[in-house]
Amino acid sequence: MPGKTEYVYLQGKAKWARLTTPDPWGNWKLTLYLTPDSYNKFIELKNEGVKNVVRKDEDGYHVILRRPTSKEIRGKVQGFAPPEVINPDGTPLRDIMIGNGSDVTVKLEVYSHKTPGGGTAKASRLNSVRVDNLIPFELSRDFEEDGDQERMVRGLPQAPPQPTW
Repeated sequence: MPGKTEYVYLQGKAKWARLTTPDPWGNWKLTLYLTPDSYNKFIELKNEGVKNVVRKDEDGYHVILRRPTSKEIRGKVQGFAPPEVINPDGTPLRDIMIGNGSDVTVKLEVYSHKTPGGGTAKASRLNSVRVDNLIPFELSRDFEEDGDQERMVRGLPQAPPQPTW
């Protein structure tokens, strides 16, 4: 049934987290390397129709979770606030870049929607992130050492955050 929303909690290690500044395509996102239990939960979501792709590399199974800055819904553009990021005690974690390998719990919004062809489909949207064990962001560790990525973001961690809308 379209409109029914459920929340699923997934755990794992974060990589390439962009939760304070959207990517060039207008998404806040992170790559989540799933724990075995969370991998099983996510496979259940895939079996229900969620389209996110599960990939595997040398670090394990992972999925990219996104939250758009805005989306057209029923002909109107709706803005989305950034995902809330909190500490284990529930206090907000602001203006901190999350380093690769940080342990996180993600609250994922899973919802049904109508398709243009008249059917229904399921989708997911990153809702919020609890940082259970923060590994501070470090350019030398969190970017490839070929120099290109490091040069692109030099100074960014120290720059004040800008409003996204």
